[in-house]
Amino acid sequence: MTYAQCIEARRLLGLSQSVVAKAIGVSVARISNYETSGHLPRSKTNQDRLPKLKAFFEQAGVEFIEQKGGGPGVKLRRQPE
Repeated sequence: MTYAQCIEARRLLGLSQSVVAKAIGVSVARISNYETSGHLPRSKTNQDRLPKLKAFFEQAGVEFIEQKGGGPGVKLRRQPE
């Protein structure tokens, strides 16, 4: 997941950085830094935080996709009718 996908996923879900930060157990500053620099430091126990962030968005209904013409993107998953 890229930092641009993170920004777009938040936008699609209408979530603030503080909601996302709280959900994955990091500071708002970490989310803000990731969205501007693309760098999300590992936890104190050396665990990569990106899988947790991506899983949060996926559970909320976001799909991470490759767009036509190349490049990563996001979309909301269709809900069963």
